[in-house]
This record gives sequence, structure tokens and C-alpha cells, in this order.
Amino acid sequence: MSAWQYKGKPFLKAPDEMFGFIYVITDKDTGRKYIGRKVFRFKVSRPALKGSKRRRVSYKESNWATYWGSCDELLKDIKEYGEEAFTREILMLCKTRREHTYAEVEMQVKADVLTAKLPSGQWAYFNGNIMNRFFREG
Repeated sequence: MSAWQYKGKPFLKAPDEMFGFIYVITDKDTGRKYIGRKVFRFKVSRPALKGSKRRRVSYKESNWATYWGSCDELLKDIKEYGEEAFTREILMLCKTRREHTYAEVEMQVKADVLTAKLPSGQWAYFNGNIMNRFFREG
């Protein structure tokens, strides 16, 4: 499996101070892309210790290193053509949840993911919606 690329180099370790990243996955053959986001780690709540009322919180690393997106159409193509037919690039590292959410939406809007088309007439992006609130027509 190919590693994530960040600034032209393989990205293998999640920085402790970063919350997550914004990425683009590109089909090498057609040029279609998918812009999304992924967190490096997430909170895990465990029951309180005996004699205490507070739940314990710890963090667990996500599956970011092996992640290929959440778009069904993209995942179907990856399964059909193989992972080597796609590139995975980290566009931006984010320190906070707020920055993470905003940066994804901003990049999707700037890239015009819901209306852009390739010269062939095919959608330029696999993204069918932004924030599950704004959807592609047609």
C-alpha cells in the first residue's frame, strides 16, 4: 500500500500536536479526485475507577495510515482498479477540530467539488456533498 504523501515526501507518523488532516485522493488514470478529512486519534471514554465518579478519557490512534476515504463510489473504484491506481496526498495538517472542519469545507468550496467537470463530461470530484448539507444536482 502506498503511504500518504505530504509536501512530496512519505508521511508515516502522526504529529502529537496535530488533530487531523485534509487530503485529496486522485485517480491517476481519469484525474478524478476526492477531498476529505481524517483525524489522527480519537477519544475513548472508559468507566470510572472504583470509588470515583469521573469517567476516564484516553486517546486511541485512528486508522489514518490505511484510510482510503468514505465515499462509496471512490472505494468501489479503488477495489476494482487497485490502490496503485490512486495517489493519496495530505494537503493540510490541522491543530484543532474547528480548523479541521473549516479547512475541509473551504477546500471543497474553492475546488468547486459539486459542479466541476472533466473535459470528458464526467464529474471532476467523487464528492457528492459538502458537510452532508449541500448536495450535487443531477
